[in-house]
Amino acid sequence: MPELQLTEGLGVSESIPAHDDLQCNVFAEEPALPAVLPPLVELLTSKVDKDFCPALATMTFSPLAAHMSHCWYRYLDNKSRECVFLSVLAAPSGSGKSFLDDAIEAIITDIKAETDEANRLEEEWKKQVKALPKNAEKPLRPQYCRQILPTNTTNPTLVQRLMDADGKFLYTRTSELSCLTKMCGGMAGVSEVLRLAFDCAPYGQARVGEDGVNGEAPCRWQFNASTTIAQARSFFGKGNFADGTGSRISLAKIRRNEDAGIPVQGDYDQQFHQELKVYIDRLRAAQGEIGDERINAFMQGLREETENYVKQTSPQLVKYIRPVLNRSYIIAMSRAILLYVAHDNTWSKAMEEYVRWSLQYDLHCKMTYFGEQIIREMRAEYEATAIVSQAKKKKGSSFLPSLPVTFTKEGLVCRLVLE
Repeated sequence: MPELQLTEGLGVSESIPAHDDLQCNVFAEEPALPAVLPPLVELLTSKVDKDFCPALATMTFSPLAAHMSHCWYRYLDNKSRECVFLSVLAAPSGSGKSFLDDAIEAIITDIKAETDEANRLEEEWKKQVKALPKNAEKPLRPQYCRQILPTNTTNPTLVQRLMDADGKFLYTRTSELSCLTKMCGGMAGVSEVLRLAFDCAPYGQARVGEDGVNGEAPCRWQFNASTTIAQARSFFGKGNFADGTGSRISLAKIRRNEDAGIPVQGDYDQQFHQELKVYIDRLRAAQGEIGDERINAFMQGLREETENYVKQTSPQLVKYIRPVLNRSYIIAMSRAILLYVAHDNTWSKAMEEYVRWSLQYDLHCKMTYFGEQIIREMRAEYEATAIVSQAKKKKGSSFLPSLPVTFTKEGLVCRLVLE
């Protein structure tokens, strides 16, 4: 295989293959959705045509996980994690992305009603404050948790809602990725917030003004966003895979035959809502650490299985898609934990097959839409790291011949500073 030498004379220990020789042939084929699905996934996909089932089988995990709070699991590295799904549906215009909306609406019925009530109570507080004389002591703003964030939410409001959340997840559904820029304080803020949200890391702001939002809280935020393929590629533009933003997204797509005709949607009737409520109640009731040795063993095996597949299919590609692989494993295990809780702490073969499929599907979508970008950005990262590393070695060794035969530690430090 032709190789690209970095910088002559740097002595780079590992040459990097030329970009043209790194083919995105891994995960090129879309995996088929398993014939037997976990009961919850079977229920959620029961009202749409089969073309929409793969997207619906993954995108609904964001609103489902919005019901989980004060619970976590231990990932394979023994670090505590929460179930987080930053879901993006990228599909051509007119492909029927809105067919997912009714299922999501059914899932968030309860938290939407709670948010509406909290909004009503805050409006009453605002009216009460406005009615008071200017010099009167005003009641403190009630800290109601409003989990549903509208798409016109500003960044200070996002911070305030996170501070009011009391351990619960916020949730947003938007038809355009661009709506996230306002919520996150600009495009640069999107990258920061998404990276923090994936890990539920602290996020906030400091303001001098008396009325400004001050403070920080864990960034617990789930969202669904739908967009076209071109817009997705534009939004997750240059550097968004090198900095880890794109690899934290759970990606889905819709693939329909142009001659398939008008899709028909079923009714989300009372029976559907009653069946769904059983699973929602279990997610809401989950507390503390969640886990099962069978899930850990399965995920360890799935990781090894995937690593072997990538190495056999495209051995030169492994290091360049490593960040994508690692975070897709986390997303897959989060799905496993959510299914385990929703099915009353049970684990089954159907769940294993679904989680295996969801991992392959996520990687297929990412490599299909962003494969070239991922390789290009990670290759540049490795090149830059190698050059800096070798330059430091040259700088650190350049003055050694000029040192006296005997020298003190203080003299060495002084010499390093001068260099």
